Amino acid sequence: MRAGCVRLPRLRAHPHQGHDGHPGAGYQCGSQGINRILCPSRQWRRTFYVARRARICYNKLHCKGGGAVSNIYFFSGPCGCGKTTLANAYARQLVNHEGRRQVYVVHGDDFHQGFVETDDKGDFFVDGQASDALAWAEILRFNWACIIDVADKALDRGLDVVIDYVIEDELQLVKVLAEKHRARLHYVVLTADAETITRRITHRGDVDLIQRALFLKNKLENLPENQGHLFDNTGMDVAQELAALDMPRFTL
Repeated sequence: MRAGCVRLPRLRAHPHQGHDGHPGAGYQCGSQGINRILCPSRQWRRTFYVARRARICYNKLHCKGGGAVSNIYFFSGPCGCGKTTLANAYARQLVNHEGRRQVYVVHGDDFHQGFVETDDKGDFFVDGQASDALAWAEILRFNWACIIDVADKALDRGLDVVIDYVIEDELQLVKVLAEKHRARLHYVVLTADAETITRRITHRGDVDLIQRALFLKNKLENLPENQGHLFDNTGMDVAQELAALDMPRFTL
């Protein structure tokens, strides 16, 4: 039996009534003072059914994976807006300060980094779109398949999941995942002013991503599904972001 689950009273033959457990001969139901002796056959069947259903309902509500609702916290946004930093900090806050049993973090860029690219990317992005040289569409599909698969396995185990990656047209994939597990989906789209994004990307040495980041900033801020889910962290450090982040506002 799983930890925290209780087995509600079952029917058992009274030691001094009947033979071979025949229901018509008399049964004693359960324990802790719940007795039903000399039950007729129909009454026995009804009592057994009620006890069995009560046990199932109790376990669904109180056993792990039963009534507990899992959560998906998804942080999207353009490059340089601090998705990974905030995702890590928020997961730590959930575990340390909000009493969550365990949280699994999925960084979408980890899957992208598995692809070995040339040192000289050349014109990696043209008008904000990745060039065909790296088969970007296939890489993107692979990344999303990995993200959904790993998150699916974590949710199967009753964990809350924190994910960070850019969502352009893939929000429906995450919604389907949440519906499958009956999980609450919290969707945060980080953004910042152009100067802040440019400075952050330059500081980490990815200047070839600046054009792409500014393209994404404009696109994500104007997508209809992102309205009401934008979180501008311009001028904030991580502690200030956590203090300002009102997660219920971002629940889909």
